Amino acid sequence: MSSIDIKHGSEGPRHDPYSYTEITVTRESGATVCIHFGLIEWIEVNGIRSDTEYKVASEIFEEHAGISIEVAQKTYERQATTCGECGGTDLREQPGFPGETLYFCRRCDVVVHCHSTKRQLFELIAVRRHLRVPSLVQAAREGVKK
Repeated sequence: MSSIDIKHGSEGPRHDPYSYTEITVTRESGATVCIHFGLIEWIEVNGIRSDTEYKVASEIFEEHAGISIEVAQKTYERQATTCGECGGTDLREQPGFPGETLYFCRRCDVVVHCHSTKRQLFELIAVRRHLRVPSLVQAAREGVKK
């Protein structure tokens, strides 16, 4: 199964930071393509990186990923708002750790998506995704109390 990951952040000097977006598509074969646009644009195909302008990078991305940047973004957003358990799209927000928001399916109370300013928290939630709401909410509350 192919996967799409989108990462946002900042780069450059602290006194004048620039925002960036990286879109990574991993194909079923294991091949990866990553496009980065922000302070500079670059494309990385199977670990080989090349600095290039946005138009050229987007063409290379589409050729290797098999989808356009726009389709990758829409697919990622749709995946992030669809429950993997029941297919529901009706979500509710729940604050988690500071700087983190969890999105739960209203139908089956499973964490569907997590928005966090800290990447490691997102990865932790993704690993624990199969757990039910009470354990995640309890973990989030305990983290806030500490």
